[in-house]
Amino acid sequence: MDPDGSDVPTGLDRIKDVVIRGGYKVYSVELEYLLVSHPRIEQAAVFGVPDKIAYEAVACYITATAGETVTAAEVRTFVHERMADYAVPRHVRIVDETPRNKTGKLEKDLLRGLLTAELQAQQH
Repeated sequence: MDPDGSDVPTGLDRIKDVVIRGGYKVYSVELEYLLVSHPRIEQAAVFGVPDKIAYEAVACYITATAGETVTAAEVRTFVHERMADYAVPRHVRIVDETPRNKTGKLEKDLLRGLLTAELQAQQH
């Protein structure tokens, strides 16, 4: 249960949406639920990207509530105060909108691919 007494969904992720960070499991749905509880976050997409040390790093794309702004540092602090250190996103991208398919579902595979390509380009 979360602090307001409602149930926090856990264990509902597809296996590819579970981030394995240094041997710990981070359930993207649980982290997304937490992130959208922030008053200035409208949407969140959480997923893992390859990491040389910890197998995967937690990453997220955030859409701020209309008329609001939020920073990557604020997102990390918000998560750090409420979850274990290993669940704090290393990569945070604040975007105006997130891509969705024809049925309205977030396209996490596309976001994962975009961020992975960006991170690989930074290494070269």
